[in-house]
Amino acid sequence: MEIMQEETFGPVVTVTPYDREEDAIQLANDSRFGLNASIFTNNTEKGKQLAERLNTGSVYVNDVIKNIANMNAPFGGVKESGAARYHGREGVEAFTYTQAIMTEKGKGKRSFNYFPYSKKNFKRIERLLAILYGRK
Repeated sequence: MEIMQEETFGPVVTVTPYDREEDAIQLANDSRFGLNASIFTNNTEKGKQLAERLNTGSVYVNDVIKNIANMNAPFGGVKESGAARYHGREGVEAFTYTQAIMTEKGKGKRSFNYFPYSKKNFKRIERLLAILYGRK
């Protein structure tokens, strides 16, 4: 159905029969969108297990769309629903960047590829590059 392939923002419920859980998961994931999903069940643990298999940014078991009001839970989608997150730690991290800083203790023998290069080490590096990438 067309409604199953569109990203709807409103009080819309579709009901699709299925025979096996695998079929239900496949039907739910068969969309180019993936913002939010809900699973209603009497077995909460089973609902959580099924939720982990859905390709969406958020899944609620026995409820709907509470995530938008929960500032501690990341909110955002997958696929064409977007990859960004806001709220929660992930939302804060969206405004940051990571930086790797590594230090050498300065003890021990200096690696042959450290600057300044001696003629001997330059030749070693040249041979290594030729072995790895071939000659000109």
